[in-house]
Amino acid sequence: MTDGRLTDPQKKVDMADNVPRRWVGAGTMPGSLGYMQATAPLVVLEVTTARLALWLRPGILRKVAGIQSLRAAPGDGTLIQPIKNNWSWPGIEFKRPESPSFYFWTRKRSEALEALAAAGFEVSKEEQPFASRWRAT
Repeated sequence: MTDGRLTDPQKKVDMADNVPRRWVGAGTMPGSLGYMQATAPLVVLEVTTARLALWLRPGILRKVAGIQSLRAAPGDGTLIQPIKNNWSWPGIEFKRPESPSFYFWTRKRSEALEALAAAGFEVSKEEQPFASRWRAT
């Protein structure tokens, strides 16, 4: 598709049942001390047709480190795009207007991006580099 949205007719994800889809991975997330890196399996991405949620677990670790969680709904202006770097798994950037980006690292990036697109989120297919975007935030 030419509008920059992710579509793959061979890999349709059925989100009609609205059953949450979950992926566990790593993350680079904003917190009270700047960006914090959390390794797998501490970061969870959950997607339904009504929302996405990205958080660090356990909650006590999130609270102690001052790590924010992300909640978004389709159509709220959240930019979702694949990112890459040379030192970790493939990633997904979640950028909300007027907020720092959240990054989720998973070996199942394609599956997660397809589910996000099927849930109604606008997902770019243009992969971006991670390092320059992180330094600019």
